Amino acid sequence: MNKDKKVLLVIYGEGGHRTEMLRLVSYLTATSPNFKVVSMGAEVIGSHVLEHFSVKDVRNKHSRLNILLLFYLSISALYTAIKISRKYRISSVISTGPGLCILPMLILRLVGAKIVFIETFCRFSSRSLSGMAMSKIAHRFYIQNEELQCLYPNAKYSGRL
Repeated sequence: MNKDKKVLLVIYGEGGHRTEMLRLVSYLTATSPNFKVVSMGAEVIGSHVLEHFSVKDVRNKHSRLNILLLFYLSISALYTAIKISRKYRISSVISTGPGLCILPMLILRLVGAKIVFIETFCRFSSRSLSGMAMSKIAHRFYIQNEELQCLYPNAKYSGRL
């Protein structure tokens, strides 16, 4: 058990979500060498993390939405987040999306973790499903494109990761 030190949990998906998170974690660990990170996503984001927990994306953008698969993968992501929180003392959670982050971040918020969501940089004129949900759940909500400010009036502009 590693409950003695606070840990940041990062949740991300494939492709651009993973690339954004890799940039953020690389920056955080380079500026603060004692920073402890655990990851939850489709693929490992590098050697910067204590441990990686593999989960599949809730939906595949190349296939139709399957409600049963969506339910199963959402519950699987939630189970993984609970397993992580039993092993580590999660103080904060950061996600760049996608939908697999919603249930775990909601539960972790309820148990006291600080929640940060960063809307993906590929969004300019529309909101993502995870962004819509996380704008209500997250303690801090960041956008990477100024054009989204009218869609998320309470968001903070962070610039690109």
